Amino acid sequence: MKGLNLVAGAVLMNPVVTGLLVDRGLIGRKPLGNIARLLSFSTNYTLPQRPHLTLGANISNHGSRSANTANLSQVPENTIVDLNVRYRIRIAGNPAIMQLQINNIINRSNWVVLGNNSFGFNTPRSFAIYLTADIWPIR
Repeated sequence: MKGLNLVAGAVLMNPVVTGLLVDRGLIGRKPLGNIARLLSFSTNYTLPQRPHLTLGANISNHGSRSANTANLSQVPENTIVDLNVRYRIRIAGNPAIMQLQINNIINRSNWVVLGNNSFGFNTPRSFAIYLTADIWPIR
C-alpha cells in the first residue's frame, strides 16, 4: 500500500551469569535487569489525499527481567504503545514538521530495575509537541 511503512524487530537473548558466586548459590544465573525478549513494531502512514499528514504508531514489548541478583523476584513483561501525528509545512519558505506525540497512550505502568532490589517506574502517559525546521539557508 502506497504511503505505508512498517518496521519490526526483535532481540532475543539468553544471557547467563557464571562463576564462583553462582556455583556457591550466592547469586542467580540471570543477569540483573536484563531482558530475554524485546519486540518492537513501528508503522507510519501518509494519507494519499493529504500528503503533508502522516500518522504513526510504535508498540514495544519488554520481556520479564530479574529484579535482584539472587533471581528470587522478577519484574513482569510490559507493552507500551505510542502514537504520533506529523504535518509537513513551510516556514518562511523553509521545510518544517509539526509533530504531536503521545507516549504510553494506555498509561501502562511497570517497574524499571535500577539496581539490586532498587526500582523506579516507567514513564507514564505523556504528550509532546515538536516543531522541527530547516533554517539553513535562511531565505
